[in-house]
Amino acid sequence: MKIIFLGKAKRFFYYTTKTRLEEIIKIEIISIATAGIDNKKEKPSEWVSTNPKWEAAATKMISNQQGQITQMTFEEKLVSVGCARMEEEDKGLFPWKTIWKISI
Repeated sequence: MKIIFLGKAKRFFYYTTKTRLEEIIKIEIISIATAGIDNKKEKPSEWVSTNPKWEAAATKMISNQQGQITQMTFEEKLVSVGCARMEEEDKGLFPWKTIWKISI
């Protein structure tokens, strides 16, 4: 089944780091990340984006010298851990509203 958007098939992208991409290629599966889940009721999940260039939410948060939490720039992430994107099929994907309901 294809999802149609304005006459074109919608494309989905998974964003990750260079190291995780190498792991995904090696084991041929995207492992669900659990780091950063503070709420015991929250269920881990992986997500995809329709943004074909870069999904800003895939850029990590860091603490600066003043202890303030800020989002890395794309360039900072590229230099520190590498940036990778894979195109995903639309099989088994859930809309954001559904993910929100079942993951919290």
